[in-house]
Amino acid sequence: YQRRVHGTKEEMKNESNPACKLLKKFVANLHDVEMIGRFKAIPRVANAHEADHVGYYLKHMMKTWAGKPFLTQPQHTFIKHPNCIQIDIDVHTFCLAAKKAAYSLMDLVSGLVIDIGFTVEGRSDEELPEQVLGGMRLHKVSPQLGKPIEYW
Repeated sequence: YQRRVHGTKEEMKNESNPACKLLKKFVANLHDVEMIGRFKAIPRVANAHEADHVGYYLKHMMKTWAGKPFLTQPQHTFIKHPNCIQIDIDVHTFCLAAKKAAYSLMDLVSGLVIDIGFTVEGRSDEELPEQVLGGMRLHKVSPQLGKPIEYW
């Protein structure tokens, strides 16, 4: 769950910067496969320097991919509600390499602080520079304590 930063609504109305114009276009076109295919996630492990318990391969992977954006398509679903947009990213349908990496971290994630930023990919000069639109922090989450989500 995220809220808009104060002033964002006004910036989107005024189209005061390229990122706001692009976000407005994105929200208005959630039915357009090309547009929703531009949604990107930007992960990084904030406490990678403390992650001695992950082993060489995962430590190297965390360093190599830190802060590198990736398109989340087609593993995402967008649902527009009256006052918000719900974005579901299904890790189970990622490509094999990404899925293996995610599952390798499952037992280790309880010691990690993972930041994930989100943006919409700009594809022309008018849509650049890209800007982080939101983010979340997973602070030493224990997957073993998670409960299944009951869908309505």
